[in-house]
Parts: sequence; structure tokens; C-alpha cells
Amino acid sequence: MSEENAKPHFTAEIVTFLIMVVALLVSVLVPVTSYFPLFLLLLSTPIEKLWNRVAAKWSRGEGEMS
Repeated sequence: MSEENAKPHFTAEIVTFLIMVVALLVSVLVPVTSYFPLFLLLLSTPIEKLWNRVAAKWSRGEGEMS
């Protein structure tokens, strides 16, 4: 069951893409690291949860400055 006007959530895809870009940059800029920067992908779930928490806070209006 889904809502007809629900917006798609691409949080997981965005987080994974950004981590892959960071891992690629680290691998290219510091070649001695070899494939180890790919271990950064283990952080995708905690980063995604943090992202969702911050987004929910902002959507409720709690993140606005007064």
C-alpha cells in the first residue's frame, strides 16, 4: 500500500553514491590505500539514519532559526 502523492525517497542511493565518490577520491589521491576506502560503505546505514533524522527535524520546522 502506498500513497498516490507520496514522494520517492532516494536517501540510500544518494548516501551510497556520495560515499563511493569519497572512496574513489581517497583511492586516487592516496594510492597506497588500495581498496580499503571501500570500507567506508559500511557507514552508509548510520549516515542514512542520521540524514533521515535531520530531514524529519527540518520538515517539522524545528530546524529553523528564530
